[in-house]
Amino acid sequence: MDTDTQVHHEITKLQDAKSLDDAAWIATMNEKEKETGDKLLAANHAFFKRIRDRGLKHPDERPVLIKIADGFDTVVTASSTS
Repeated sequence: MDTDTQVHHEITKLQDAKSLDDAAWIATMNEKEKETGDKLLAANHAFFKRIRDRGLKHPDERPVLIKIADGFDTVVTASSTS
């Protein structure tokens, strides 16, 4: 399911429940933020674990792997400040 469909689905659920008040909105956003944050944290952990494991198996690739990890970190940092 793409993001637009998810957003539309959530809006429809809220409209159907007639719960567009501030408290419901804040609770919904807090729940979504936590779910997304947990998924991002897990993906980030898995990415760096694969990089670390690859570097342990192939020491000659470590310089390239460090560049990949640094590039990933730069993208994450840039998107979190946008």
